[in-house]
Amino acid sequence: MYSKFRLLQKYLLYLWRGSNSKGHGVHSPFVFDFIINVLNKSSQETPSEFPVQQYSNAVNRKCNLLLHRVKSYYPYLQVHLISQSSNDGRLFEKTRKAMDQMGEQDCCFFIGIHHSSEFENSWLEIKKNKKVTCSIDLFFVGILFFKKDFKEKLDFMIRF
Repeated sequence: MYSKFRLLQKYLLYLWRGSNSKGHGVHSPFVFDFIINVLNKSSQETPSEFPVQQYSNAVNRKCNLLLHRVKSYYPYLQVHLISQSSNDGRLFEKTRKAMDQMGEQDCCFFIGIHHSSEFENSWLEIKKNKKVTCSIDLFFVGILFFKKDFKEKLDFMIRF
């Protein structure tokens, strides 16, 4: 697990490298739509369930709200929440093996992708899976899509 100082350094680097959170410069129609209608959607809705509870209240709230928005905007998607709550990478390892069974209607949320160097390395390996067609890094959350209609693999880091 990274120290608070190291995590702050990584977050500042993420802010520097991340794409604009308003969608400017994003050349994928799907990801642009995702940014506009999911990430930037201002709603007063409160999620009915709170599956993410391992970080500070602000991060938990943001992750749960994002999860709620994705489920609301894409009702056809099966959203799988994968959270690293322990200090080992076994959960990501098991997930890596399950990727081959994911379909076009699946979406994976990885909570804590920058929590430690081991989790970051696991995230980078998981993104390389041949079935993953789009990955979105939001620093505390990584999202994977498995849509076959993308012509090439998409990899985005977006400020959120």
